[in-house]
Amino acid sequence: MTLFNSKEFEKKIFFSIINILLFSLDHCRYLDLRMNQIKFDDNDLILLNQLIHLTYIDISHNNRINELDLRLLNNLEQIDCSYNNTTRLILNGHSLKQLNASHNSKNYFSFSF
Repeated sequence: MTLFNSKEFEKKIFFSIINILLFSLDHCRYLDLRMNQIKFDDNDLILLNQLIHLTYIDISHNNRINELDLRLLNNLEQIDCSYNNTTRLILNGHSLKQLNASHNSKNYFSFSF
């Protein structure tokens, strides 16, 4: 009988730390979260969209990000969201210069300018 699952606890701690970091990095311009097995839920996307000064984000090789809505990030110039099984990607294309969304299950892309 296991009362304490250390793997689940580690995941919860890791994602809590990610949320705290995202909340405290409001002037962050460069964010690299690649190869962390991250899976965003709605709350994580809300926090990520608060990083309005972000110009670069790499969330590649997580294999678990199904939907990605970053339409509020007007300053985003580069994004790498490859290798994530992403089926829906919504971006603000106002400043976007480079997008790598290869190796995903993309069904829907949306860009607003």
